[in-house]
Amino acid sequence: MKEQENVIFKYSLRDIADPRLGQYVAILLCRRGECTFGYNSRRITLRSQDIAVSRCARLSPQGQSHDCLIEILLLNAVYINSFRDMDYAVKGQMELFLNPVLHLTSDQMMVMRANFQFVSYHQLHQEHHYYDKVLQHGVQLLLLDLFDILAQRRGQVRSTSRYSNLMKGFMAMLERGDYHEHRDVDHYAQELCVSAKHLARVSRQCTGFSAAYWINRFLQLDMRRRLYEHQHTIQELAYYYHFSSPSYFTRYIEKNLGLSPKHLQD
Repeated sequence: MKEQENVIFKYSLRDIADPRLGQYVAILLCRRGECTFGYNSRRITLRSQDIAVSRCARLSPQGQSHDCLIEILLLNAVYINSFRDMDYAVKGQMELFLNPVLHLTSDQMMVMRANFQFVSYHQLHQEHHYYDKVLQHGVQLLLLDLFDILAQRRGQVRSTSRYSNLMKGFMAMLERGDYHEHRDVDHYAQELCVSAKHLARVSRQCTGFSAAYWINRFLQLDMRRRLYEHQHTIQELAYYYHFSSPSYFTRYIEKNLGLSPKHLQD
């Protein structure tokens, strides 16, 4: 893989297991058959005419049928974040975090196939005089069509640019792992120069969930993953997540995950 390559195509789930792709966003388009992967401690099956979107780091390929035909577009997250006018993606990003799979109609499948073909063609033809621009426009068109499909599923809910920027900042803090140490909304609100009440209200308006929900969602998924890795003691994890004691950490896990840490580590 070339260093800092922005657009990559793969054609097998096995190909996205490369740890160097962890911060890439994967868009998986299943054209035939089916494949399965782990996602946030769940097992998900992608079938013909389905599309899925997730960061590669959250996917763990498990297998695919012998007749599976899948196209995978990998986009560097830094590359995507450099695009302007991405307000439309904020709510969709969080909705896809909860459920990364969309089933497409025949017309939607045709549109996404055309987008994949356009990006794939121009990604290979670097001799194009306007290579960077045409490739970026192709990726942006694909994302616009993708989030339009998502908006059709839920009904379009508009948010102002100011609110979208606030949610982008909030999501960026969660992605960088602030929840390891900070579980209160006040920390995020102060960093974003708004009140905790305002952040909670905007989060619920833009995503349907409170800011506290997203903080706990990221935290608990990360905890469950580390517990299942069997690489850390309860004491180490309690320290890592800034709990005052291992016993407090144990009570938190039992209450919020429904299982004791020892059970999860067996």
